[in-house]
Amino acid sequence: MRTGWTWPARLAAGLGAGVVIAASGTFAAPGAMPGASAVARPASAHLASAAAAQAASSPAVTVAVLGVTPSTPAVTSEAQPLTITVRLTNTTAAPLYDARLDAVREAPVTRPGVIFDLIAHPAAVQPTTDLTPHLLDKPLAARASTTVTFSTTTSDQATAENICLCNRGIYPINLIVRAATAPGGDAAEVGFGQTFVPSFPQRPDPVQVSWVLPLIDRPHRATASDVFVDDQLAGSVSPGGRLDRVLRVIEQVVSAQPAIRLTVLVDPELIDELTTMSNGYQVAAPGRAAVPGGGGAAARAWLDRLRRIAVAVDVALTPPADPDVDALSAAGLDWSPAAGESPDAASTEILGPAAGTDIAWPAGGTLSAQGLAAVRRHGASTVILNAAPNAAASDPKSTAEAPDAVTSTAGLTAVLLDNQLQGLAARALSGASGALPELVAALAVRAAQDPERRHYVALAADRYVNPQPAAAVRTIITTSTASWSTPLSIRQAVATVAPVAQPIASGGASTGLPVSLTSSLVAQLSFVDSLRAALAPADADKLLHGFAAAAQRCESSAWRAEPAGGARCGAELQTLTDGWRHAVWIEPPASGGYTLASSDAPLYLTVVNELPVAVTVRVSLSPRGGIAGLRADPTPKTRLAAGQRLPLRVSVHVTRTGHFSALAQVSTPDGATLGEPVTVNVRSTALGTVGLVITVAAGVVLAAAMARRLLRRLRARRAMKSAAR
Repeated sequence: MRTGWTWPARLAAGLGAGVVIAASGTFAAPGAMPGASAVARPASAHLASAAAAQAASSPAVTVAVLGVTPSTPAVTSEAQPLTITVRLTNTTAAPLYDARLDAVREAPVTRPGVIFDLIAHPAAVQPTTDLTPHLLDKPLAARASTTVTFSTTTSDQATAENICLCNRGIYPINLIVRAATAPGGDAAEVGFGQTFVPSFPQRPDPVQVSWVLPLIDRPHRATASDVFVDDQLAGSVSPGGRLDRVLRVIEQVVSAQPAIRLTVLVDPELIDELTTMSNGYQVAAPGRAAVPGGGGAAARAWLDRLRRIAVAVDVALTPPADPDVDALSAAGLDWSPAAGESPDAASTEILGPAAGTDIAWPAGGTLSAQGLAAVRRHGASTVILNAAPNAAASDPKSTAEAPDAVTSTAGLTAVLLDNQLQGLAARALSGASGALPELVAALAVRAAQDPERRHYVALAADRYVNPQPAAAVRTIITTSTASWSTPLSIRQAVATVAPVAQPIASGGASTGLPVSLTSSLVAQLSFVDSLRAALAPADADKLLHGFAAAAQRCESSAWRAEPAGGARCGAELQTLTDGWRHAVWIEPPASGGYTLASSDAPLYLTVVNELPVAVTVRVSLSPRGGIAGLRADPTPKTRLAAGQRLPLRVSVHVTRTGHFSALAQVSTPDGATLGEPVTVNVRSTALGTVGLVITVAAGVVLAAAMARRLLRRLRARRAMKSAAR
């Protein structure tokens, strides 16, 4: 129940006050008749002055409705009991004297927009009768609270003994506190609250209500299957823990009302974690040594309870670790675990074969076109999304009806969640005061607006719901089995409720996983794909077993709210892949370099494989800085056995003498680098083609010069001999 101090007469038209409720009984307006409209009188001076004086300030007394029982009274000619329990809290530092609580019934409301407006902004209209007060037997002390209980009756007759539920609709009940600041002083209005009582003289076509409860938690493992990063899951499934309370709600609803078919969304990773805990596990917090985990017994007990209750609910499985499907789709990533690594086996053993993957519920309630296509590709036929805000249905002046919660999009049936109803449901499940009557009013008003139409509404608990069990059980049962409602599972709704065209909330990956995490995952998954291709299938299964599950934990939508946890997961995954990458490397040459005596000569690079399996590699050699004069032929694919050190022949071609600095790199056959590049110094003493041409040309020139010189000498000698004669 929310309180407020702006009391405009927005509802004056058709909302006259009719019946006064007091602690000892009920009082009807004299002469009131069933269905008759009360004639409005001017508001009393104290109401108007208090509203004006307090409009901009906080109330001196808050009014919290703790409960309305029954939430929907049966409308009969015989008097039916009604109890409204209220907590009054003095928020000031001084006592209040002669305090009294007045309660007055308004005229019925049949428009959803009016109900939502009153819930957001509780407001009183002009009263038409003098209010019969409930007097507190002592002053309301400073900062103190007291509980007031109204015990009264209702019927369809306007008598002095009943509240007359004379018409169909939702009756607002105004709760007004008056008090004085000194004994015997003048009393003024110091507090205001409001609650609601539905009235259906004839049973309407019921509102069909689906409840979705998630059994989801963030991943508690990184790369190892039996080593947990913390032991918080043990506390969550132990008595009083969050997941214990959620399961207790499911158990108690099913036990009390077997006809309510809850839709329970379960993360297979959670089941796998608890199964691992049941068989013994270790906890290794970052920077600390591993110690035995202490939650094995609690995990076994929780799983046993889930196994027993699974047959009584509709179970749907999220993808393992509940991945952020929209962020992953935007990054071009997938989220299906590799064959043989899915935790589905443990889920099937606990939940039975009926647990399907046909219902998708993306984190945030939105999906891009890529995300919708991806969930459909992964086998979902139904997706639970957020509905776009419906301004017409939320407008107090509008007579538009709220649309049903089923539509179609991208080849999928979409069940839409109304944001306003979701907020009320979250408060009701947590036991917030006044929340259940508000939620009941917001649902029942649909039947009040059009009693001949069968409406449908879906409600989902928060993904990591932390319920107050008694309040949550009461909320689910009350909203599902009232005179105006009937329960329906999501699968039943998809099969029976006709889709209605309506918009879906926009949004998506911009609010998803951090880009730094998805970018890192893209690089690591690409490397592992290349490494897998370099291994024999059996060796790949041996070496890479567990990697897909570990990667999917890093893709969990839980890291939206805990980016530091996602970063830690990504860092541990990076450590794992770096270990594989650097287990295959080139050993630097012992002499520090190589000398080539010819233009086409081989050199040998020793490649080391420290992986426990054989791997196929290539070796490349390229000059640093793109310096011309040295070229290496591509090497053939070579298979290295586990632990093998093997010299690999690299054919090198040089086109000049001199020194070269080159980088040697080992990689998978499709180019994923392994190890670190090694600098190789190469000295060439061989003449290349250009050098040979230059040398030959120089020799020719030298020979020609020598021949010319010799010819000149011979000619000179001949000339000297001729002269001597």
